[in-house]
Amino acid sequence: MRVRNQDRTAWQLQEDEVLLGDLPITLLVQVRDEDDDGPAIAARVTLEIPTGDESRGGGSGGRDTAAGVLFERSLGRWTLTASFDGVHVDQPRSFVEAGIDIRTMLFAAGGVEYRWTDRFSLLGQALFRTPITRSLPFEEIDREIVDLGFGAAFDVARDVTVTASFHEDAVAASGPDLTFYLGLAVGF
Repeated sequence: MRVRNQDRTAWQLQEDEVLLGDLPITLLVQVRDEDDDGPAIAARVTLEIPTGDESRGGGSGGRDTAAGVLFERSLGRWTLTASFDGVHVDQPRSFVEAGIDIRTMLFAAGGVEYRWTDRFSLLGQALFRTPITRSLPFEEIDREIVDLGFGAAFDVARDVTVTASFHEDAVAASGPDLTFYLGLAVGF
């Protein structure tokens, strides 16, 4: 896969290659506990460290930042979530040289968790994301993404959870065909 503009390659990725991407580090602070009057509310900020190789398509080459707010409401074994985030991506040097403007993206997500046991949960998520650029006139890049995800979470210890999920973009041409996420959450 290759993205070119003004006779310059802005981004490329080799087929069937496994890459390490940039490393996101997130700080989450609970603002309000859930009670009878309303949901739990938390705020988060993220700094993405450029550990991926920009020249191979594995990262932006810069320190990306994000901020958002999250809501959570439990109903028995079910938990409903919603979040809203803004993400600023450092302009990759190759994009600037190719005349491609990267935009601040907005995200909105909703999720559902069913706690099958006290340590194991089934997960579902829908996420909407604005386009990363409008500089390239083809739908694989300049369209919104509607990501649908299904997975599971397992508490391996107190305040330590492993999650795994598969995701598919419902707007078929604008996102990855299929994505697998593996995550580790540690509470402090």
